[in-house]
Amino acid sequence: HYPLRRQRQMCIRDSTRAGAAAAARSRAPSGYHRPKTKEPVPQYGGWDHEQSDLERALNAEDWPQVRAIIEADPALTSSTSWRGSTPIMEAARAGNVEMVTWLLAHGADVNHKAEPGTTALSEAALMSRWDVVYTLLRNGADPTVSAASGYNDIVQMAARGGELNVLRELNKLGVDLTRAAGDGTTLIVAAAGAGHLEIVRYALELGQSANDGRALVGSHTATLEAANRGHFEVVSELLARGGTLRQPATPARGSGEPAQGG
Repeated sequence: HYPLRRQRQMCIRDSTRAGAAAAARSRAPSGYHRPKTKEPVPQYGGWDHEQSDLERALNAEDWPQVRAIIEADPALTSSTSWRGSTPIMEAARAGNVEMVTWLLAHGADVNHKAEPGTTALSEAALMSRWDVVYTLLRNGADPTVSAASGYNDIVQMAARGGELNVLRELNKLGVDLTRAAGDGTTLIVAAAGAGHLEIVRYALELGQSANDGRALVGSHTATLEAANRGHFEVVSELLARGGTLRQPATPARGSGEPAQGG
């Protein structure tokens, strides 16, 4: 009879544990993620979890369902995933201007910072969702906290993406467009290397030089960068503005003054 008694004890134990787990789940907050009752398992800095309805809808980019879920529980506007991402960050990454605007109208924090320091603005810029970037900037997004890796990341991305309107908006907000990025690249070098003539002209208006270069990555000037990439219209413009095709004797450094005006 011993084995039978042991089986009964195990059944009672398992039933008790299952009941406790169910009770714990029912008490858990209805957030972006609902934690499991078992021991947490590290997952890129977060924890093992059960997907919530909101997370499933966000992952599927089912925006009508996202709206319905948040309308039923407005607190979910500020809920976060295991890595700190909020619904507005997911919408920004997906490039959905309408959803971003809706979330802002429903109290989303435009400057919420997730790990490792990303915001809705930096997520949109990284994915080249420039219409979303412009919308976020117009609604109070702070570009100085847009990325963990550097103050000017969004400037470089906008320059390479040919987004003159975004750069003008950043300038109006007080972002120093002439300051070099972490690798020494300046606005004019990024624009020249990508072949964006109008942005090159804008950088010149802001006081940058045709001979500004990448201080920490070789010693190419903006003019040489454009020539090496075959952007000869840009090369002609820079040569006419005092640029040279000579390799500088020492690493060139950005020499522009802080941006003024729009």
